Amino acid sequence: MSNLQRVTNVFIGDGTALPASGSLITSANIANGVVDIAGVDMNTMASGATISDTESIYMVEGRLTSSSTQPVKRSMKIPGRKITSYLGTSYAPASRDVWAIGYNRQSAAGLITATNDATYTFHVRLKNPKFLYSERILAKALSFRSAAVATQLTIATQIKNAIDADLILSKHVETVVVGNGTGVMGLTAATAFGVEITAKLISVTQANSTYFQEERVYFDIELEDFDSAFGATTATQIENMTYGKNTFNQVKLSERKNISYEGVLNFTQFPIPIQTYAASSTLFSSSIVTATTGNVSITILEDVATVTSNTIIRPGEIVLIDTVQYEVKYLIGTTKFVVVGVASATFSGATFKVRYKYDAIVIEFSNPNQLEGAGVSQDNKQCVMIAIPSIDAGGAYTSQSAQLTSVLAKLNPYMASLGFANLVL
Repeated sequence: MSNLQRVTNVFIGDGTALPASGSLITSANIANGVVDIAGVDMNTMASGATISDTESIYMVEGRLTSSSTQPVKRSMKIPGRKITSYLGTSYAPASRDVWAIGYNRQSAAGLITATNDATYTFHVRLKNPKFLYSERILAKALSFRSAAVATQLTIATQIKNAIDADLILSKHVETVVVGNGTGVMGLTAATAFGVEITAKLISVTQANSTYFQEERVYFDIELEDFDSAFGATTATQIENMTYGKNTFNQVKLSERKNISYEGVLNFTQFPIPIQTYAASSTLFSSSIVTATTGNVSITILEDVATVTSNTIIRPGEIVLIDTVQYEVKYLIGTTKFVVVGVASATFSGATFKVRYKYDAIVIEFSNPNQLEGAGVSQDNKQCVMIAIPSIDAGGAYTSQSAQLTSVLAKLNPYMASLGFANLVL
């Protein structure tokens, strides 16, 4: 097997408390949602244990299947002295690609050059895969003729309509006309106008495929400035697309790939294998963020929220304003953020919470494999990924889930005895 291809086991916790140290690894002791570490004696390892206590370790996870049985999933043997890497990553949300033609609300700059009865041409280039395994860029050229009496607003509306009317682009991006004024989208008494283009979350059927990369839309905008009336009009990127870290989609796809190592080799066979997944789309809400308590305001049908400070908020963050969930599109300055969609109600002085998913730990190691012949062996590269809730429901946004704390209390000392630095997530 290539050293680039590592047999991987994925273990996913749900925050359930770990059993007492020294508990035998059985379905009675390892409850559904528990992720724990066992020694060679198949008892749960104690916090503080080192290589002197057990030469090898195993990751274990409690599962509850659709048939209500509760088996214990166990990793391949992890020989302590064969561990080559011990790394971890904290949760980070996935953000959307956002562009502006003309006025840019984030920089508060830009406008559209308005020319009467003139041709405007621009290009939208979709750079994400359009279907499984396709990496080709899809460039769409759009053109329209301005009105006999054109304004920034009429041209912005024509730009929006041109994108929305394209059957392919309308599936991948959404548009809104914005301005530098007040009221809904800043259109009241505005002197500068623009069009904001935001990537959609596309749903590609992957349940019956062997494609394990999440598909997210990303694109760019180009304005024709030769033989086109755009002139000094600018197209600027407001926010980059990012995949985030340890999101539900990423963990779920990693779990699906792991299933192939457990015997499900083809998701296109009929009947299609039905699996029980541990990855959950349910997010964990923090306690009220004190820095913004009583200071979150947003008006119905608008998309800009005002807070005391947006320091802890990241593009793509899932937040609760009062009890209503929103996705953050991008930040403006230090006291505002823009949400995807519009507010469903007016909130003034509302409470504010953030919603997180998983932190992840990855252990890479090798297992010696005896080959047939004259005592020849090779090291098989293998890997274990552990995904655990970043915070407990109702915990501070700066806190760590109790399950993650317990797992690190076992892994960090063991890895330290092998020369690895402690993980701090």
